Amino acid sequence: MTCPPRFIRVNRYLILILIAAGFTVFQQGCTTPYTYSYPGRTTFTMDNVNRLYTGLSPDEVRAIFGSPDKIYDASFGKNVGQPWTGRVWLYFTKVDPKFIYVKRYKKNLLVFYPPGDQMMLNHWVIEK
Repeated sequence: MTCPPRFIRVNRYLILILIAAGFTVFQQGCTTPYTYSYPGRTTFTMDNVNRLYTGLSPDEVRAIFGSPDKIYDASFGKNVGQPWTGRVWLYFTKVDPKFIYVKRYKKNLLVFYPPGDQMMLNHWVIEK
């Protein structure tokens, strides 16, 4: 069973158009720029990090580093059978040079316990 040449010619053009359209959509999806940008903080110097100690109030931390970029509550201690909830302050610093193709900021976490009015600094993680 053979197809007429006109039908083959139309299908060939249709296939080329679909491939071109698919490539265009794929390319647009891969080149989407980031929609967020954080300023590089210069407050995370060794002198300021050395001023941290367990028991600092949020106001004292804010006086050292400024306001955090994000605040959220997280659970800790589940793996040792003593779960507790802490409030995390997240600070973004400079762009991490190890990541070439994506914009990943170094982040510093400061965890307060208990969340609320009487919270105090419990622990912190600083990326260098």
